[in-house]
Amino acid sequence: MEFDAPQGRVRIDPSNHHTCLFPRIGIANEDGQFTIVREATRAVHPDPYLIAHSLGDWTLSLKTPQ
Repeated sequence: MEFDAPQGRVRIDPSNHHTCLFPRIGIANEDGQFTIVREATRAVHPDPYLIAHSLGDWTLSLKTPQ
């Protein structure tokens, strides 16, 4: 399914019912809005079950300052 949304045309992936989106990185400004500093040029497909990541991607060795 595809439809027009505030950010543009979006598509729902039929295999997992999540939306392909165009990620953006922004900086909050004084007006409480965001200034977009980076934006994807094409849609990023969803990976809701994290099948493309390994456990090592999510674990960090945390050190407490002494």
